Amino acid sequence: MDHVVDHVVSPFCEIVEKGRAAVRNAAGSQMMMDTARSLIEEGARAVNRLDPVCRDNYGQFGYYFADALQRNDEIQNYRGILIGLVWDFDKYVDPAGFDPDKYIQLELQSRNAAVRMYTILTNMRVMLQSRNDRLLMSPPSSPLSSPGLPQPPFLQPPISSPVRSRPTDVENARFATNELERFVRERHVHHDSEDSNADDRGFAAPRPESPVDPSLLQHELQRRGHKPVIVRKPRPNLPTRPRDDGCWRPPMNSSDANPNEAPRRQDGEAAVSLEDMAQGLGAPSSAAPPGQGYPAVPPSPGLEVPEIRQTFDDGLIVVDTTTPKLKSTGFPSLGKHSTISASSSFYQHKGFCDGAKDVVKGEIGVKQIQKPVKRTLSRVVARCTGCSFELDNRSIEADMQRSDDGNFSTKAGITYRLRFLQKSHLAAKRSDDVPYGCVFCVHQGHTLDPSDATVFFTTHALFSHLARHPRPLPDVPGIRVVEEPEVPSALRNDYDIHLRGPQTKHPAHENQSDIAGRPTGVARAEARQMHNKRQPPDRSPALELAQGARIVGIRWPREYKGEWMFAWHDGAFESVPTDNVRLDPPPPADIKMGGSSLVIAKARWKFAPRDKEKGEWLKFSKNETIMNISWPHREHWCWSGTNSRGVWGIFPRAFIDMTTVQEREADPLEQQVSSPTGDKGRTSMFTKLSVRKTYRPSSIAESTSSRDTRRTG
Repeated sequence: MDHVVDHVVSPFCEIVEKGRAAVRNAAGSQMMMDTARSLIEEGARAVNRLDPVCRDNYGQFGYYFADALQRNDEIQNYRGILIGLVWDFDKYVDPAGFDPDKYIQLELQSRNAAVRMYTILTNMRVMLQSRNDRLLMSPPSSPLSSPGLPQPPFLQPPISSPVRSRPTDVENARFATNELERFVRERHVHHDSEDSNADDRGFAAPRPESPVDPSLLQHELQRRGHKPVIVRKPRPNLPTRPRDDGCWRPPMNSSDANPNEAPRRQDGEAAVSLEDMAQGLGAPSSAAPPGQGYPAVPPSPGLEVPEIRQTFDDGLIVVDTTTPKLKSTGFPSLGKHSTISASSSFYQHKGFCDGAKDVVKGEIGVKQIQKPVKRTLSRVVARCTGCSFELDNRSIEADMQRSDDGNFSTKAGITYRLRFLQKSHLAAKRSDDVPYGCVFCVHQGHTLDPSDATVFFTTHALFSHLARHPRPLPDVPGIRVVEEPEVPSALRNDYDIHLRGPQTKHPAHENQSDIAGRPTGVARAEARQMHNKRQPPDRSPALELAQGARIVGIRWPREYKGEWMFAWHDGAFESVPTDNVRLDPPPPADIKMGGSSLVIAKARWKFAPRDKEKGEWLKFSKNETIMNISWPHREHWCWSGTNSRGVWGIFPRAFIDMTTVQEREADPLEQQVSSPTGDKGRTSMFTKLSVRKTYRPSSIAESTSSRDTRRTG
């Protein structure tokens, strides 16, 4: 919370500090003393007004307030003005440099900025409150069964098969039980005063997405009057469910089966007992033993030496005008770019957090900490044992107690429990910025499409990705999946995710015909809207990329002049800075190298890849003449040529002005020049060209093609 408040009030705090420094230095100057005190009063007034509003907004709306604050251009503009005035104000705090006009200017600007920012923040509260109310009041598309309603009878299946278990289930459950008992004892010791006025009411319908911000959860729970209680009550023995009941599926292949499978007990205490709570939080029927929850980091591909399968002559290149355009062959096959390798974003983020792995193994995975609320109150949050990921403590208890209040719905048609976010999160440096990974893609070792993300910055992105997964989902140890329309009574409030809706289509697959044959690349650095203010000239949406994220179907719109590109990533086609993408060079067979050509053209935009880029990329400036241009076929996205400095390399065709592409005529006099010694190795280039005549293929004679006159490159 403090970093969000400081974002707003820090310029005014600087103003107060400058005024205090001026008071200390004023000595015998009464005018300087009075002016500095007036400046201090104005800055302090702004801090006293803005600080409580920011804390109250963040306490109610959490990340949503921080995001709205970051996106408000007017607040950012006022911050920039104040920071600019304070930046060089040190020269006016000494009597020798005292300028009353500068003090008056800063005081007036501070007052104007504070009044306007206060108005924006209070209006923001109304906007966020109405949004939160709509989310809380909107009915879920597929509600789970509510308490008090008649439950469908549980039918004994004709064939019973034991739920998968492992020899370590008993040890994991015993350890988790001990940890949980200590956790609950400490929780009741540190309960804040609000619990005494709460009742036991709750909602059975899934709650809105997403409960990752602890302060937002705190507000929702207070509105509902939820008070977590832990009781023990008996329940009837439940028969064993078959493996194909919508959650438990047969292994995808014989190698997935565990020869040490053993039945799991389905009787005993009710779901709210400590023993069952320990199993329900992180020890499902297929709990993974240590070291088996996630695959090891695979070796990085691409170290092998590529085989050159095509030979090239040294004469003029005759362009085959009959070469067809690259067309889609349907869904892309899983190639090396779909593999989650050591260079992927997931492993560059060090994989799943250690706390997430603990939850998969059946441990609690969180610790209790006290966090301040406003200035005098505090609340208890559950922080991950391995990073800064935080959840509201009572929401964790609702999940462990298998309460109806622990179900959360998403717009992607997926209901989930908090335990799934615990198992899916990567190490977070901040509590309001938590990355996630797809446990199913990581388990399989590949993504659905080369452009899919392996790191997700929001729960919305994670669940949108999960909705595109083919059904049934792969069987991942430690993850309970329900794919039936309704959750079976045996798994009620005791699952990870419930897929209520059908599989959604993958946007990249639907646009494969437009993606095929276009450039691909990898993000050099992380690009986030909340951290990076850089936007394209028309302020179009920009992709959020993790370092190592793969993009496909790259285009360079003309209006961006090569500085921005449009590309596909994680189902979105949006802009990304060109200098933040490392282009993938084409296969060696698609590069014409070592030949001679009379084709020349001028560069439409500057192309300046970094020196350490993979591939023989050519640097050139705008309007620079590129000579010796070659290509496998004219509409291929990558050409090769020589710049004005005589350096050969490859470059994107989109950076060439297609109206300037032409073929020079060979000089007849130079064609007859040959070496006096008759050495064939010293024969001039033009002598070689005389053998090939002066071909002018139709594809060269045309200045442009239908594809070149498109809006994008």
